[in-house]
Amino acid sequence: MSLDREARILVVDDQREVARVLRTALELSNRGYYVVDVPSGEEALLELERGFDVIVTDYRLPGMNGTELIRRIAKMKPEMKAILITGYPLDEVRQELKGLEVYKIFEKPIDTGAFVESVTVAIHGEAAVEEQAVSTVLVDAIPEFNEAAVARGLEKLHGELGSRGVAFISRNGKVLLREGAVDDLPRFDELAVLLANNYATISGISTHIGDKTAAAVHYYESNWYDVYTLSVGTRFFVTIVFPGGSQKQMGPVLRYGKPAILKLQELIAETSTEEEPLISEEPPNVPEAVIEASETEALEDLVLAESDETIAELDLDLDSLESDLEKDLGNLDAFWEEAGSIETKVSDDALSLDEAVELGLIPEDTEID
Repeated sequence: MSLDREARILVVDDQREVARVLRTALELSNRGYYVVDVPSGEEALLELERGFDVIVTDYRLPGMNGTELIRRIAKMKPEMKAILITGYPLDEVRQELKGLEVYKIFEKPIDTGAFVESVTVAIHGEAAVEEQAVSTVLVDAIPEFNEAAVARGLEKLHGELGSRGVAFISRNGKVLLREGAVDDLPRFDELAVLLANNYATISGISTHIGDKTAAAVHYYESNWYDVYTLSVGTRFFVTIVFPGGSQKQMGPVLRYGKPAILKLQELIAETSTEEEPLISEEPPNVPEAVIEASETEALEDLVLAESDETIAELDLDLDSLESDLEKDLGNLDAFWEEAGSIETKVSDDALSLDEAVELGLIPEDTEID
């Protein structure tokens, strides 16, 4: 099919996190794919009338399994290519697939880069993919860098912060280097793809807020883990993992993260073999081609403070900032403790527990503290 036509891909997986990772990986490929995901084979059959080029399905699904789904699609849409994903032994899978044409089988955990490439070849063919790769090299290419030096930088950052782990990740979600125990997180490689999705628009945002590449710090809080991410130019970002409840690490992350990021950018710039165009000084509404060229700039300050010749230091008292953060967090804890201790006046027409049980509104064995 023509590269000009929007390719349509149907993803079938009842594990929602897996479906999201596959969808995100396809959308991050900058090929304009239209992706729909559903959790079952039955729903996939209902979607077929909307027209798809490739179906990606898990082997085990609730109800109709992946092989049965592929068998039915082969009868209804013989031109549609099928890719199967499985966590089961390949011999078992291939035995069940006898007589069926399957374009590709991927074992879990999935190599998202190989997966996206396989989908693209299935849709466009090898020659068309090579042609498209040449036209998008400025956007998608990952510069060479001194892995040993970057690894030492990650090790130092990991030690200074006392984190569970640190990872250096490319914009397409590929984990390039790891330090510490980042793999303690369930399916960290899949998480990396989801985190990368949040950095896909940095270059576009830059054209609206200044003539330098925007930088970002993201914070994700949960009960198992807290995750901080810091962009490294437009090609990479660093992910820092702490145990859940580590809000107070924001100060140290800002203190030690900024110089570490600047050092990483310098290392990448020193070893990059790419010819990097100068950033355009045009206003935000520059042509798209110029915007794409500006995306190759990797030496950008984390806080957008830069002089003509050297990267300027951020004029902030980080000790004071960390103290203020801890104070604010302490105030929040006090607020919720106080709120929980406030006695509320019950309305005169409110039902008692016995009345609610008698009316059948709640079970008789309900206990209220």
